[in-house]
Amino acid sequence: MTEQNFSYAVFEVAGVVASWLVAYSLGAACTWLTRRFVGVVTCLYVLWLSWDMLAIQLDVFRFPAEGSLPIRVLGIPLEEHLFFVVHAVTIWTLILIAESAKPIEDDHAL
Repeated sequence: MTEQNFSYAVFEVAGVVASWLVAYSLGAACTWLTRRFVGVVTCLYVLWLSWDMLAIQLDVFRFPAEGSLPIRVLGIPLEEHLFFVVHAVTIWTLILIAESAKPIEDDHAL
């Protein structure tokens, strides 16, 4: 593992931890075992995984060995799978924030 690969892996793990901490502080962590959460995360994961696999198959982009971790699942580096998790938790947290937001009252409405 090169220094660049290790740095990127640390960055991805930090992203997972940061997403978890934000979601936990906003109360979203208690929803992680619900069917809705599992469904949303699974759909997003399958979407992004399919998108990456299609792009690789069509030779739109690649994951060079020197720029990614050597561990690959379905031909995609492990850190890309971690990114999917970070993104899914972030989207889930934003959905919960949007659902719980109160409308802004406009004092200057006509």
